[in-house]
Amino acid sequence: MSRDVPESHRKPRKPLTPAQVRLYLAGYLALAAGSLGSVWAYRRAAQDVVGDAVIVSAYDTKKYQDQLERYGGKANILATEMQEWFVGLWHGRHLAYTLAVLTFAVALACFYVALFLPDLPPFGEDPDRGPDAPRK
Repeated sequence: MSRDVPESHRKPRKPLTPAQVRLYLAGYLALAAGSLGSVWAYRRAAQDVVGDAVIVSAYDTKKYQDQLERYGGKANILATEMQEWFVGLWHGRHLAYTLAVLTFAVALACFYVALFLPDLPPFGEDPDRGPDAPRK
């Protein structure tokens, strides 16, 4: 028993609309440019281990943590840690990883919109009425 659908029962494939072609092209261009940018950022990332260690150790002392908690409570400590994490995403090799994830998300969004674009009705038309029907 074969699971192949006979040729007579297959739906004919619709050609791509110009908007779909543009969206697919934008997705591929974003994927290529973002990948090149993230590779470039990864290779150019200067690993200043000593400088990073000094900065991290200054904010990791018990005195600093105690002052943060005294002024704003546990929420202040959590907010400071989240802020340091977010700022860290835009430096060094973390920047390359961030660019790669954002590139993938933008390309995926372009491909997703292009995939479902022909199912959407044209702007300004009612799906129940045809293009020849009188307008309100």
